[in-house]
Amino acid sequence: EVKAVHLLSPTLNILKHLLWHERAVIVDSVAPEGTPGMVVEFLLKPNQRTHHYGGLTHSLSLDEVITVGYMTFPDAMPPAIKFIGVEAEDISGFGASLSEPVRRSLPTVARMVREFLNGSDVP
Repeated sequence: EVKAVHLLSPTLNILKHLLWHERAVIVDSVAPEGTPGMVVEFLLKPNQRTHHYGGLTHSLSLDEVITVGYMTFPDAMPPAIKFIGVEAEDISGFGASLSEPVRRSLPTVARMVREFLNGSDVP
């Protein structure tokens, strides 16, 4: 079963969507650092702090939320969570539209999600 959830920010509320799942993928924008549309990825695992790629575009660290999840619900969290980020072109305003560089990255992001969920890219 695949479930897609749209969340506006990584609050502790995200944990209820991760518990008791075999795999999870989080896709989000990351702050611009020079290459809009560039795709970055890393795994979020128990007992492993991740690097902070230029800062997520939210005020609460996703890394901290996931760490709390693994500490609080160690047997219920997925063994690994893949984070796929797309570098935004501009984060000065809030909107649902995608810039052209970000739009062009969508096929790559979709392929990465499918590969991870199908198990061909699982650690």
